[in-house]
Amino acid sequence: MKRFFQVILTTALCASATGISPVSAKPVTDRNQLGSVVKSMNEGRMSRMDIPFKDKKAAALTAMMNKSGLKKAPESESVFTGIEYFDYLEAPDGSVWYATGEFDFETISNEAYTQKTLKGFKYTIYDSYFQKIGEIKDVIEYKDDEVRAVQYEIASVVTQKFFNYDNNYEVIFSLGMNTTSYENRYYSYAYSIGGEKDADGNDVPIMEFQGTLCDAVDSSTDSWSENFYLSFSYEEKDESKVDSENYLDYLSTFKMVIDTYKKASYSGGPTCIAQKKIRLMDLPGDQMSTSPLLSFASEGRAYFVYQQYEKSFFVDPTGWTDESLSEDNHLIVEINSIGAYDQALKEEKRISIPTDQTFGDDKVLCTYYGAGHLGYNEDIVKDGDDYKVVIAKQKYISGNDDATTDSYYIYNSDGEVEKTLAEDIVGFMGLSDVPGYDHQYMFITVTNMGYMLSFVDVPSGDVAAMFTNIVDGYSLSSYVDRVPAALGYKYAFKAMNPISEDGCSIERVVWLDADGKVIGVDKINLGKDVANAMMLMSQNVLSPYYCNTDDEHEYMFFIKKYRPNGAAGTDTHMVITAANSYDVLLDLTADAEKGELRRVDPVTMPQNNTLLAIYEKNNAYNVDSYSLPFTRFVGGDGTVDNPYLIATPGDFREIGKSLSSHYRIVNDIDFSEYTMSTFKGAFVGSVDGGGYTLSNIDLTGLTGIFDYLSEGASVKNLNLYKVKVDCSGSSLAGTLASSALGTKIDNVHVYALDAKASDDTSTDFGGIVGRATNFSVISNSSVNGVIDMPGSSVGGIVGETRTSSSVKASSFIGTIIGATEVGGIVGSASNSGDSFTDCHVDAALTARNTVGGIAGASSRAEITRCYVEGSIKAVGGEARWYDNGPCAGGVVGSLGADTGNSSLPEGDGSSEKVNPITNCFVNLSSLEGYTPELPEEYPGQQATIHRIAGRSNANYEPDIVGEDEDWNPIYGDPRGEESAISNNYAVASLALGAEDATADHNTVEGKSVDASELSAEWFKNTLGLVYGTSVDAPWRDVADNDPALYHEAASIIDPVEISVMEGSEFDINVFLVRAVPFTEEEFIDNFTYESSDESVVEMTGSMNYADGVAAIGFKALKPGKATITMFGSKCEVTVIHDEALGIGNIADASEGVVVIAGTNSITVKNAAEGAAVEVYTLAGVKVFATVATGAADINVDVTSGLYIVKAGNKAVKCLVK
Repeated sequence: MKRFFQVILTTALCASATGISPVSAKPVTDRNQLGSVVKSMNEGRMSRMDIPFKDKKAAALTAMMNKSGLKKAPESESVFTGIEYFDYLEAPDGSVWYATGEFDFETISNEAYTQKTLKGFKYTIYDSYFQKIGEIKDVIEYKDDEVRAVQYEIASVVTQKFFNYDNNYEVIFSLGMNTTSYENRYYSYAYSIGGEKDADGNDVPIMEFQGTLCDAVDSSTDSWSENFYLSFSYEEKDESKVDSENYLDYLSTFKMVIDTYKKASYSGGPTCIAQKKIRLMDLPGDQMSTSPLLSFASEGRAYFVYQQYEKSFFVDPTGWTDESLSEDNHLIVEINSIGAYDQALKEEKRISIPTDQTFGDDKVLCTYYGAGHLGYNEDIVKDGDDYKVVIAKQKYISGNDDATTDSYYIYNSDGEVEKTLAEDIVGFMGLSDVPGYDHQYMFITVTNMGYMLSFVDVPSGDVAAMFTNIVDGYSLSSYVDRVPAALGYKYAFKAMNPISEDGCSIERVVWLDADGKVIGVDKINLGKDVANAMMLMSQNVLSPYYCNTDDEHEYMFFIKKYRPNGAAGTDTHMVITAANSYDVLLDLTADAEKGELRRVDPVTMPQNNTLLAIYEKNNAYNVDSYSLPFTRFVGGDGTVDNPYLIATPGDFREIGKSLSSHYRIVNDIDFSEYTMSTFKGAFVGSVDGGGYTLSNIDLTGLTGIFDYLSEGASVKNLNLYKVKVDCSGSSLAGTLASSALGTKIDNVHVYALDAKASDDTSTDFGGIVGRATNFSVISNSSVNGVIDMPGSSVGGIVGETRTSSSVKASSFIGTIIGATEVGGIVGSASNSGDSFTDCHVDAALTARNTVGGIAGASSRAEITRCYVEGSIKAVGGEARWYDNGPCAGGVVGSLGADTGNSSLPEGDGSSEKVNPITNCFVNLSSLEGYTPELPEEYPGQQATIHRIAGRSNANYEPDIVGEDEDWNPIYGDPRGEESAISNNYAVASLALGAEDATADHNTVEGKSVDASELSAEWFKNTLGLVYGTSVDAPWRDVADNDPALYHEAASIIDPVEISVMEGSEFDINVFLVRAVPFTEEEFIDNFTYESSDESVVEMTGSMNYADGVAAIGFKALKPGKATITMFGSKCEVTVIHDEALGIGNIADASEGVVVIAGTNSITVKNAAEGAAVEVYTLAGVKVFATVATGAADINVDVTSGLYIVKAGNKAVKCLVK
């Protein structure tokens, strides 16, 4: 869990490029361009540190953005006016809350000065939506020797279940008091919002602590619970030593004390689980800026890392008698952890690091050692059961006050250097994380080539890239971050110095690929009279979807502008400006009523982004709020009849803000440069994919696109292509959603799925949903890909079904590796009311046991008219107490026992008899089991591999009729053979599970059929397959003896529509849906191609083939339309003659048709009835389509930019402003 105060940051919150730690800027002697580099680094640091409020860490608050083409100026709401204090809080669920404060002071006038003494306070707490949570207020009680409050603030963390188990939220007020002896005392008071009041109406503290809150860590593993540990620090000393002969004896009693508490239990309040005392002379690092406590949470445990020198760093810390360093010293790093049910810390590792003071340079006075300088808690690396630590070595240089030259190393648990990250740097930047990649830092060093930028992965220590700060003529500043990209990630740099165009200051953002090659440059016009400008640079800021949801980039700058007419001084502006188009989307500055603009903070949360403008007037703050994004969607109002229209990743993200609305996708969307987050909560609306494709979706660390689909929700007509899943650590996950309750999912297809989980993760995973319950229906859907989860239960479509859920006309093609309860369609069908009809599997299925072509395990759910191809293998595993054998079957791995009440499981409330497996065909190439190491406990227990059902009624434990003299059970008669399955078949080439088994249609082996006997008629007449293109008639008979479902496309073509200019060359991608991908040679041998008009488009002969995807090259020859068909899939290509297209407000598109470009709109007049009217971006993305109805004008709302408008067989290019 990210915590605000782990590193001393102000609401760098928003400006931080990393969300990890501030830039470290080291002043050095002047060299070529060095002053500019250091200046830019310090500007970067200022943009992270300069805020008028308290020190907080808030990675959650980084970001902002906007887009051009606003239909109206962004609207603001005044949320706070005339307040004395404003701050950010972190709610228990990690969201951002707000606090305002009022203070009661008593003014005491003396002859020489006037002193204000704090007498009382009141804080009001607001949630993310500025709704009041409650308030606390109290008076300050001074002890006899306390004269004034020198520190007072509300702590950043809000808890709810730390101090007690009621539902009130809890906050902590910290107070520092100055005494008559000029010492400071620190206290922390915990209050319950809405809790007990005294007679005067003041809140009564529920607990008091010595010291101030210095750390909070939450080890809970989900968003709805909390398990905080709070640490308080203070100093102590032994006054009895004050008169010691050796004053060092007295100094040795000065200690920092850190008390750590765990939350209240049902039997009492919070308890102290650890107290750590560290002598001040032993504090780590430079003994001022290095935290002696680092903490983090991992897998439900909280970790506390204490660090200190083994001896006093200096022989005499005062320097009065001896300025030398203690010899043979070490930095001691102690790593401890605690679980939710533990009562004390457990020591994990003690690392002793020699603090070598060999310099080789007379200017070096000493070297400090410490952890936490690079990535704070991320400097502690948990490596299985072992640990590593990132240590900063800071060389203190003579004559350069308070400056150090830093180097960074990874030490192993033996205290030895394992990796050198960087040496003698002049600065560094922590870069934002990209899913699937290590943390990364940019280190800046001075070389004979100039400034070298090294991008180093941590904890691997690998150098990902290295180049100088001048690339292709662009001088790069230290304003930098990395963002997701199609090939992993890319970098964005602010260029060092602006250029001038027509007297305007033009800043540039240089985009580099992961190797440091320039791939693009954005220009941002900041206008005239710019004295200086600071750019907010972070991954969120660099997203084009933060303030608007189109695909354009926007950037935020804080600007000092010279005042007009030669007036002295500058004015502060915050501007959001679109790249290249130079549209200013928002320009904030001082306001006569609100005051001077002090800060603009973008507050980023998964479902509520806000831009806060903070003004100050007469020592009071006024706060305006802008809801982000300013504009969203390309149409619609979210109702059933007029759903929101989604055309970009930014639009798609907005689903999470309204889980009851209705949506329709109107464009293929590429997510390769967008970081997904799960839509939290219950979705009860609808999504109609319109047949479009969402591609390059990375769900690493997520449980699905949706958290769960709830009663009445529906998702249909949606393709997901190139989906990456890593659900390690999750207990339930699916590509579309972790669970579905009373939901309808129809015509949803997942192609090129790459799903995995760690070996020690036990999750229920489904290719579409993890769990389907309460009459959910999945129909006409498919999954193609690889699911590698060796510790999990897996279903190709759904992990588990319950309460009469069903899967109809759906298929899985690919590979599944799981643990137990692994099925081509469902891992576990847990209810006899579940059903699986007309399903097709062509897959290689591998599990330890309990693996079936359709279902891994089935509680006698209805499975009918299903067809299974591929291979099934049960490999066994460690069995501690018993082993039921492979439980591997062509249709079901383990079929629940028939208890004699119909064929239903015992206790099932249904009265209707269910035939659990009927009309199925198994066409496997192999069905393999293993020989159990443990013996059978009763006859037939382990004979559980068969062509239809692996384990069935005959393999269950017989009734126990007694016990022998050793207390072993005596069994009665064996259970009878399975009798409720019928009309099932298997290809004759597939061996029986046992040599003496009976192969008949009503047995667990099924009746043998020679492959030569198979035909479309055989499947129709014998199994009852119905050929057609609907859920009730889903089978196609293209391959006479090898049926497939009608929607099982042989290929996917991308894009399905494209508009190109005459003479241009372009690629069309083809992805083949196959269990085993073609080699390139096989692809060429099987390639089919057809063009409806080869005079319009021709193939160039170029092809790039990788991972089952072929990029085929084409050239546009002349204006017109052509349909390209490859492997049966089609792409509509429109070629436009560039010279015939004028750019202007009015142009003829065809006889009598007029196209008018207005402000953020296009109007098409006089289009003939029945004519197709379509609007495309220049990239060929269709943003609008309709059919003209006659005389009525066609109005299209769009953002500013160039568009191609097609009416009938003509087109114009028009410029919208």
